[in-house]
Amino acid sequence: MYFMTSSLPKKQQGVALITVLLVFALVAIIGAAIIRQLDLSIQATTHHVHSAMLRQYALGTEEYVKILLAEDLKSDKEDGKEIDYLGEIWAQPRCLKVNDSGIATPKLEDEKEKQKHKEKEDNKKKDKDPIECEDGILMEIKDAQGYFNINNLYVKNTVVKRTPPVPNDRGRDGGEERKNVIEPKNEDKKVTNKDIKDIFTSYRNVIEQQLSEKIPQDLVKEIAKWINKENTGGSEDLEYLGLRTPYRVANQQLQHVSELQLVRYIREKSGKSYYLPLAENLVALPEPDREDDNQTPINIYTASKELIEAVCEMKGRDLNPAHLEKFLEKRVKKDQYANLQAIGTDLSSCGGQDGYKIKDLEQKSLISLNSKYFIAQFTVRLNDYETILTSYFYRKSQDEVIVYKRRWLPEPIFTKETS
Repeated sequence: MYFMTSSLPKKQQGVALITVLLVFALVAIIGAAIIRQLDLSIQATTHHVHSAMLRQYALGTEEYVKILLAEDLKSDKEDGKEIDYLGEIWAQPRCLKVNDSGIATPKLEDEKEKQKHKEKEDNKKKDKDPIECEDGILMEIKDAQGYFNINNLYVKNTVVKRTPPVPNDRGRDGGEERKNVIEPKNEDKKVTNKDIKDIFTSYRNVIEQQLSEKIPQDLVKEIAKWINKENTGGSEDLEYLGLRTPYRVANQQLQHVSELQLVRYIREKSGKSYYLPLAENLVALPEPDREDDNQTPINIYTASKELIEAVCEMKGRDLNPAHLEKFLEKRVKKDQYANLQAIGTDLSSCGGQDGYKIKDLEQKSLISLNSKYFIAQFTVRLNDYETILTSYFYRKSQDEVIVYKRRWLPEPIFTKETS
């Protein structure tokens, strides 16, 4: 009896099935990796496109600020009063919306009418509500000369040239000759480095009173050494080279006020720093382009309460608080003061008995009523993306407003509102 035997194996090993599963798993892993990489590329491209778009919106708003500042100076010259004050159009924070055509910038004529109507109500409020700006551009402009220029602490002694009166033997209307008319003297005023240091020392004293703490007196000299461009011996470096992390003195103007944190005496050995309280009213501005005046005066119309106190008390005389409050309330309107003499009348205690009066401060170019330097900050928020641009402007004339520096970072002075 014969039996048929099968040629097939008795048990299936499953090698082919396992191979198929491994190949499938490998393909799935590679496919997932490709999809993940593609998703990351799409996100990166989207982020890059949105960032570039926000940057262009910020730069476009920068051009709008140039127009605002130029038109402001043009309007001031037409009115015969070149005054920059906190009630002007450029000084009001605003939220600019973005549409399909670009940035929706309002017409300047409409802005002027709106400002006249709004000025009466808004300027009466001491505490203004912060502006909310979602899906738009928050534009804020500060008068940089409303702050103390830290680079003024090292300036060469200079003479502010006063324009002499034009000789005229006839009356103002071309009538009869004037006899025995004595023209007022318009003498040159010498501005010394000591005047600038006295202002900063006075400002330091004001901050000391607020903190109820003493700030090292040698801080003023140390900042002047840091800025001194004529230092060639390297003697100023010795104290800094001995630090745990050694570095040298800059021997040039500060590019940003935050550099003060590197200067000696700004920080105590215990680690306590005086930088933040002092820096609230400080900026670092470049040298003006005029040869006869190598400092930037403080605009008394836009300066903070602390700076006005510092300027008026630089000779050690106390400023009457009631006089200061009256001036701060009135200065938000352009026509409240007909001239500098009127300001001096309200601030009659400025300078005290033996100090510099308002007129003296202006003649020595320590204060002014108008400005050339401005700082603008643009916060652009669109589609959950945000970018911040800080631009520094120099208004050379009504036809030329230039941007001399940009930082894609927020500026500390926009966190503190002046009165």
